[in-house]
Amino acid sequence: MNKKILGIDIGSTFLKAVALKCDLTGRVTVTASALIDMEAAGGLETSLRKLFADKSFKNGDCVFSIPARSCSFRNLSLPFTEEKTIDEIITYELEPHLPDPIETVIVDSLPLSSAGGSTEVLAAAARRQDIQKLSQYAEGHSIAVIDTDAVPVALNLLDTDIPDDSWILLDIGDRSSVAVFVQKKSIVHVRSFSWGMAELAETGMEQTDSLHDDESQSGIKQANGTRPASPEAHGRPFQRFQEIVDTLQLLAVKGLLEAPSAHIYLTGGGVLDEALRKDLESFFKLPVLVVDLLKRRGIALQGKNPMSWNAPLMNQALALALRGMTASRGFNFRKDETVSKKKPQGIRGHLLWTAAMVVIFFLCLATWQIAHYYADSRKLSNLKAEITKTFKSSCPEVTRIVDPVRQLQQKINEAKNVSGGMENGPLFLEQWKKAMDALHENSGILVSGINYNSISLEISGEASDYQVINNWKNELEKARSFADIQMQFGGNKDKDAKNTFRLRMTHVH
Repeated sequence: MNKKILGIDIGSTFLKAVALKCDLTGRVTVTASALIDMEAAGGLETSLRKLFADKSFKNGDCVFSIPARSCSFRNLSLPFTEEKTIDEIITYELEPHLPDPIETVIVDSLPLSSAGGSTEVLAAAARRQDIQKLSQYAEGHSIAVIDTDAVPVALNLLDTDIPDDSWILLDIGDRSSVAVFVQKKSIVHVRSFSWGMAELAETGMEQTDSLHDDESQSGIKQANGTRPASPEAHGRPFQRFQEIVDTLQLLAVKGLLEAPSAHIYLTGGGVLDEALRKDLESFFKLPVLVVDLLKRRGIALQGKNPMSWNAPLMNQALALALRGMTASRGFNFRKDETVSKKKPQGIRGHLLWTAAMVVIFFLCLATWQIAHYYADSRKLSNLKAEITKTFKSSCPEVTRIVDPVRQLQQKINEAKNVSGGMENGPLFLEQWKKAMDALHENSGILVSGINYNSISLEISGEASDYQVINNWKNELEKARSFADIQMQFGGNKDKDAKNTFRLRMTHVH
C-alpha cells in the first residue's frame, strides 16, 4: 500500500493540515504540516487555495473537520440494533431536538451501547450549507470524510493503551472550546463552548494567585462534584470551567456517566498556556495531561531534520489523517459522496467472456424460481400491508414506520409502564373487556381515547349518530358492571359539529 491522506482541521482562527503517507511496508510518516492564519489569508476559501498550492498538499484524499460549535449533539435511545435501520430513522428521531429544519442538516451517529434490542447513540447534526460550501472550496480534491472537532482525537486516544476509566478531552482553541466526555472506552457526549483562550486570557487569568491562596476553603470538588462556593470571586475563567461541571452533573443525572472523571486530557492552543493548565488542575482537582498524538501512535516525521512540530496545535489534523488512513470510526457528514470505481485492469477479454457466460448460466438456472418468488413476494407484500394497516390503526400518532412489530411492542411496553401503579384498582383489561362486550359489532364507533384509573373509566371517540352511543350506554347499564354512566355527544352546537362522544362510568366492585 502506498497511500497519502491530508488531515485538515478548520479552527476558529487557524487552519491546520497534516500530510500522512503510508509506504509499501505499512510504515506511516508525516511528510508535511501547515499552519495558516485564516484571517490574514482572507478567509477559509483563500486559506484552502493557499494550502493546495503547496506541492506537499496537492494530492491525496482529504479528511476535514468542521467546528463543533456549528453542530448539534444529542443522546438518543432507539428500539433497534441494526445499523441500517438506525441510519434510516436517526434523522427523524433527532428532528424534534434540532434548531434548524430537518432538510437543512446532515445527521450521523456514534453507537454507544446495545442491550435488550435497543441502542444508545450519540447523534450529531451539521448544517448542510456548511458541508456544501466546504465541498465547493475543496473542488478538484477528493474528500473522504468530514468530521467535527475533538472527536477524532478522543477516538485515537481510545485506540491507545490509556486506562479504561472515565475522562474528559478538552480542546481549547482561540475563540471556542470543545469537551468530549468518555466512559468505558466509549464517547458519551460532546459539547462545544463559546469561550476560548482569547476570552480566558482577557478576563482574569491574572487572578489565579488569589485562587491558589484560598482554594482550601473554596469547596471545589472532583469533576462530578458540587459547584465552587463562590466562582465570582475567582474571575470569569472559573465560571467558564463551571459550565463543564454543570455538563458532568447533567450527564450523571441522565445515567450516562456512572463514575467520576479520573483525569483531563488537554489539546489545542490552550495547552501552550501553563497558567491555564494549573488553573484547570486547581479547579477540578484532577491531573491534566497534555496530548501528544504523534508520540502516542509512534509516527515518524520525514527527513533527517524533521520540520518543527507543535503537538497540541496539530493533534486534531493528525487524528483526521489517521482516520483516513485506517478507516476508523467517527462522524462522517460526507456519507453521500460518490465513491469512484476503479477500472478493470489486466487481461480483460477472456475474463469478460467468462463472466458473461457465468451470468447467463445463473439466469437460466434461476428462471424456474421466478414464478415461486413472485408469488411469495406478493404474499409477503400483502402481509406487510396488513401489519402496517394494523399498526396505523393502533398508533395513529406515529408518522415514521420502520419496523411496525418492534414499534408496536415498544408502545405496549410504554402502556404497561403507565398503568404499573394501579395494583389497588380493578384490572384495566378486565374492565375494558366488559365495556367492549356491551358494544355491538358493526356499530361504526371509533374509540380514539381511553382514560383509566382505579375509580372510573372514560372512553372518547367518534360515532355515526347519537342513537348508536345511546344504545351502547343502555347496554352498559344492563350489564351492571359500571355505575353512574354519563354520556356527552357532540363537541359544538352548530350543525357542522363532529360526531364526537365521551362516556364516563365508575367501576362496580
